[in-house]
Amino acid sequence: MRRLMMILLPSLLVPGPAVYARIVDVMPTSKHSALTLTTDESYGFQVSPGKFLKLDLVGPGSLTVSIRLNHKRKLPVLKGRFEIRRGRKRIKRASLKLHRSRVGAYKEDSSINPSIPKVFKINVPRGVHPYTFSLRAVRGTSMTVLFKYDTEADQSKARGEDDALALVPLVPLGGGEGESDALALTPLTPVEEEPRPKPGRRKPSRVAVVVPVKPAPKPEKKPPGIKSVELPVLTPSEEKKPLARVVDIEPAGGPPGVEKAAPVKSEPVVSVGLKGGQITPLQKVGTTTPTGSLDLRYILPAFDGRLSIGAEGGVYQYKIIITADQREVSVMVIPVSLQLFYRIPLGTFLEPFVGLGGDVFFCFGKDKRVSDGYVWNEGSGIAFGAHITAGVEARLGPGFLVGEVRGGYSFGQVPVWEKAIISGIATVMGYRFEF
Repeated sequence: MRRLMMILLPSLLVPGPAVYARIVDVMPTSKHSALTLTTDESYGFQVSPGKFLKLDLVGPGSLTVSIRLNHKRKLPVLKGRFEIRRGRKRIKRASLKLHRSRVGAYKEDSSINPSIPKVFKINVPRGVHPYTFSLRAVRGTSMTVLFKYDTEADQSKARGEDDALALVPLVPLGGGEGESDALALTPLTPVEEEPRPKPGRRKPSRVAVVVPVKPAPKPEKKPPGIKSVELPVLTPSEEKKPLARVVDIEPAGGPPGVEKAAPVKSEPVVSVGLKGGQITPLQKVGTTTPTGSLDLRYILPAFDGRLSIGAEGGVYQYKIIITADQREVSVMVIPVSLQLFYRIPLGTFLEPFVGLGGDVFFCFGKDKRVSDGYVWNEGSGIAFGAHITAGVEARLGPGFLVGEVRGGYSFGQVPVWEKAIISGIATVMGYRFEF
C-alpha cells in the first residue's frame, strides 16, 4: 500500500492544463461594419457571401464564435454554409439552418431580420495564426459574427509589434568614458520604411517620420490619427536649436473602429388574431354550436420568441328544446381565457404549437315557451374552467394561418340549466398578425 501511494502521489502533484481567465477584445484585419442587437446590446461584424473576414490571434486560447444569419425578408428559416480556416487549412465547416428570431432586431438597420444564434468554440494553438471566416448563402443573406477570446497570451504580435509610439533612439557621441554630463546626441533622421509582409499575412505597419519644424505662435490643428511628441535636441555647448516633431501615421488599412449606438428600448412583439369554428359540449344533451373569438398574444423574449402569453375572448350559445313541454332552454356563454403557448421549432413550413390556460365563463340563461315565447325563468352567473390546446400555424402573407383543437372542462352553477358543462371540444381556424 505504501509503495502504491509513493507511485500515485507524484502524479497528483503534476499541474493540470492552463485555465484561461482573461477575455480579450479582438478586431478583424479586414474591414467589416458592426451591427448592435437591441435585446442584449451585443454586436457582431457583418459578413456577406464572397467577402471574407480575416483575424489574427496569438495562442494558446479559446475562441467563442457566435453566428447569426440575416435577411431583409422575415423568413421562418435562414440557411447558409459557414467555414473557418486557419491559414490554408480548413478547421470548421457547418451547414446552418437557423430559425428567425422573433424578438431580436438591429439598431443600425431595423429592416434586417436576424436568426437565433449558433455558437462554435475553437482552440487556438500556441503562436500567431491567421483565421478566415466565410459564408456561402443565397442572395440577400448575410451573417454577423461575434468573437469572445479567452487567453493569457500577449496579442501585440497579432496587431503588430510597433503599436507604441516610434521614437528615434538617442545615443551619445563617441560612447567613451570621461564625457561631460550633457550628452551629445546625434541628429534625428527619418526611419526607413519596413519591408511589406508577404501576401497571406497582413500586419499593419507604422512609419515614424521626423519633420523639423519651427515653433509657431499658435498651435496647429492636427487631423485625427496623428500624435506628436516634442523632443529637445541638446549639444555639448547647450545651444538652443529648433525642436523636432515625431509624427505617428496610422496605416490606411488599420482595424475599423466600432461605435455603439445609444441604447434604444426594445419594442414588444404582440399578436392580434381572429378565430372561428364550432364547439361541442361534453354532456349528452346540447348540440354543436358555432363559436368565434378574439386572440391577443404577447411574444416573450424567452426561448427566442417561441413562448407567448395571451388573453382570448369569444361568444357561443347552447340550446336545448324539450319537445314534451314545448320549452326551449338556451345559455349564451362569453368565455374569457388566459393562456400560454409554446411553438415547437421543426424548421418546416408548418410550425406546431401546444398550450394551456384557465377560463372564466359569463353565462346568461333563459327558459321560455316555444309557442308564444313566454319566459319561465332567466338569470346570469359565472362558471370557471380550464383547457388544453394543440394546433399548427403557417406563415401566409403578412401573418400566420392558424388551425387549433381545444379540449376544456367547466364547473359551477349555470343559470336555468343546472350542473351543465358549458365547455367542451372546440375546433377553430383563424388568422393572426404580429406587430
